[in-house]
Amino acid sequence: MTHFSFTTQAGQTEHASDIVIVPVYDKRAPGVATMIAPRDMGAAIQHALSTDVHFQGKTGQTLTVPAPSGTPFKKMILVGMGAAKGMDSLRAETIGGKIYTAVAATGMTSVTILANDFTGNDAHLTADLAHGFVLKSYTFDKYKSNAPKTPDYTIRIAQPHPDAAREKFAHLAPVAAGAFLARDLANEPPNVMTPGHMAARVSAALSPLGISVETILEDGMKALGMGSFLSVGQGSSHLDQDRRQRMLVMRYNGTGNAKSKPLALVGKGLTFDTGGLSLKTNMSTMKFDMGGAAAVAGAMAALAGRKAPVDVVAILGLARNDIGPDANCVDDIITAMNGKTIDVQNTDAEGRLVLADCLTYVQRRFKPHTVIDLATLTGACKAALGSTMCGVFSNDETLSKRIRTSGAKVEERGWPMPLGPEFSAAIRGTYSDLVNIGNGGPGASTAAAFLQEFIEGKTKWAHLDIAGVANGVFGHPTMPDKIGTGFGVRLLNQLIMDHFEKKPKVAAAPAPKA
Repeated sequence: MTHFSFTTQAGQTEHASDIVIVPVYDKRAPGVATMIAPRDMGAAIQHALSTDVHFQGKTGQTLTVPAPSGTPFKKMILVGMGAAKGMDSLRAETIGGKIYTAVAATGMTSVTILANDFTGNDAHLTADLAHGFVLKSYTFDKYKSNAPKTPDYTIRIAQPHPDAAREKFAHLAPVAAGAFLARDLANEPPNVMTPGHMAARVSAALSPLGISVETILEDGMKALGMGSFLSVGQGSSHLDQDRRQRMLVMRYNGTGNAKSKPLALVGKGLTFDTGGLSLKTNMSTMKFDMGGAAAVAGAMAALAGRKAPVDVVAILGLARNDIGPDANCVDDIITAMNGKTIDVQNTDAEGRLVLADCLTYVQRRFKPHTVIDLATLTGACKAALGSTMCGVFSNDETLSKRIRTSGAKVEERGWPMPLGPEFSAAIRGTYSDLVNIGNGGPGASTAAAFLQEFIEGKTKWAHLDIAGVANGVFGHPTMPDKIGTGFGVRLLNQLIMDHFEKKPKVAAAPAPKA
C-alpha cells in the first residue's frame, strides 16, 4: 500500500523522512530543489555529482547517496529528469517508476519528493510521477510462504500547487486500480483462475462500481447457436461447472442515455490452454491466455471508477482448452453463431473460435458503433513484434491510428499490421466456409482475417494481438517484469478518454450588447 500526500514547498526539508528525492536535469543541470536546498544538503548534492561521472541526469537515472548529517533524512536519491524542456506525462510516469525501483532497493518506506519544478499548469505532472510510482510498485507474491510483508510506503510530494496535483492524482487512481485488477487476474494460477472463478472475481470487482454484469452459461450459449465458442470447451465438459465455459456480459452507461450506441470491447479469456489435441509442447505461460479478458475487465473498472462519460459494453469469452473425451478433433466442422461453418484444422487455434461468436453476439444484441477485441492470439505476432508492442489490425485506418496514438501516450504501444484479400483467401475451407488456421505464411494476419469474417456491415473494428506483451515484459517503466502486465487497460482508458467520451457542451458566449 502506498500513501501519498501533496503539500506546498514551505518547510519541505524540515519534515523527517527516510529518503529525500532530488531532481537533476540532463547534463547535471540543477533543479529548483537543488538550488534552494539548505547549504549542507546542497553541498552533498554537488559532491555526489562531482564524484559519480556516470550519473548525467538522463531520464530515469538514479543515484543513491547518504544524506548529510543535520538533515532529517537518511538517504538522498538524485533522480534524472531528462531535458529541462518538454516534460510530459509519459516522462513523468517513467521517472516515478524509476523512483519506486530506487526506493524499494533501500528497504526504506518514508519518502519526500522535492517537486518544486512542477509549477503552474505543470502541477499535474506531479500526479503523473506519483502514478508511475504506484504502477511500478505492483507485486504478486501471495503464494510465497516466506514472502516479505508488502511495504507501506508514505510518500510526501512537496510542490507549489498541491491542490491541482491532488485532483489529477484522484483521477488517475482508478486507472491504476484497473491495471492492478487485470494483473491480479492474470497472475493467479490456473487451478484457482478457472472460468467460473474469473467470472465471480470480475463480477465482485465491477458490480459495486455500477457496472451491470450478466453471466451466460453453456445452455444459454447453445440456445444462441454458439457452436464455435462451445467447441473449444468440449474438453472440459466432463469437469465440474466451475471449469466449464461461459460468457460474461458487462454494461457501463456513463452518459445516462440508455438509447445511445455503445463502444464494444471483447476479450479472449482462455484461463488455461493445453492446445487441445493439437497438444502444446510447452504450456508454462498458458495461464496468461486470458490476458485480453483481464485487460477488458480492468479497463471497465478504470472507466467506472473515474465516472467516464461514455457508454461501453464488454464481453469476456471464458473457457479452458483442455484434453478430454469430448474435446475438439482436427477435421471437425462446426457452425458459428452467424451461420458460417469452420473446419478445425488445429485445436490450438482456439482463441479465434471463442472470439468469433463473442463478436457476433455483441454486434447483434447491442449494435455498437465500434468493436475492439484484445487477445493473446498468435505466437506469430510475438515473433514479429517481441515484447515491446501489440499488433493492431483494423478495417478503419482512423481507428487504427487513434489506438496507436493513445497507446503511445501511456507506453502501451501498438504497431499497424496488414489485413487484405490474400489473408482472407488463406482461411477459405475445402469442406467448409472457413478453416481456423491459415495455410502457412503470416499467422497473425490470417488470424485477424478470420476474426474479420465475423464483423457485420459497416461496424468499425480493431483487433489487438497482445500475445507478446501480456506477460514476459522486462524493463518497462511502469509494468512489472516477467509476470502479467495488464497491458491494454491504460491503452483502452486513454483511447476512450481521447476519442469516445461525451464532451460537455460549452455554453455560447453572450452576444455583445449594442
